[in-house]
Amino acid sequence: LIFIEIVSDRSDSVTCDTIMSLVCNCAMRWSNEHINACQSWILSQQSKCSFAGSIQSLKVSLRFLVISSEQKPIQCFDFGNDANVPRLAYAQTQESTISAIRLALDYLEIENHTEPSNSGIPQTETSTGRNIIPDWLILLVLISKASTQHLERTIDCVLEHSNKASSLHSHYLVLLRLYTMFPLRMTLGESRLRHALLEASYDYHRPWLEWRCPLDGQVSEMLCNITTSPHQRLCQSTIDIAKHHPLILIRQ
Repeated sequence: LIFIEIVSDRSDSVTCDTIMSLVCNCAMRWSNEHINACQSWILSQQSKCSFAGSIQSLKVSLRFLVISSEQKPIQCFDFGNDANVPRLAYAQTQESTISAIRLALDYLEIENHTEPSNSGIPQTETSTGRNIIPDWLILLVLISKASTQHLERTIDCVLEHSNKASSLHSHYLVLLRLYTMFPLRMTLGESRLRHALLEASYDYHRPWLEWRCPLDGQVSEMLCNITTSPHQRLCQSTIDIAKHHPLILIRQ
């Protein structure tokens, strides 16, 4: 808690790096009870808007939540096996889950104000990269990964937050990332979500093609086989994929 209090937007880079290092060490050494207490405190501060406008405090808080989750890198997990996903202490209740999601979105909003893009479309490598992504996005992915209900809650929060956001493109980027990672668990019934995915796939088409998707191998093999053996069952499977996941199909 002291680290979050003493860091400020006026802190120099050396001070911030030192505090980040200390936070990581604490997250790996503290007891579960101490970590849970600190996570609860961080989320309670979000609900009180105590971090409003302080990007450094948010950065430290996000780093602690990500490191203390004790989850393996998001790009290494088994897309199809939710049973192997560790439970997150800050995703046990609806209130704590929403607070964690909003904490990440608060940071995204401040970052958009701090580092505006000339085109209005954020193109930083950290938020669009294949492997290395920022803590705020990792936190959203980890929460969404916990269960289908957590994924739906994350999507609802992102769509709600986008209504008052300064940059819709950043929020659409989040939704596209989640859809690419969890296509079979995301329901596309809402028109706002479909619109957001279409917009993001156009704005971020280059990095999007490099992201991992659990359906890529299946779709690629299906399209390869249909050119050599276009039997009816395979054709129908391709049609079904095109109906339910057209964006995944066009990635090929």
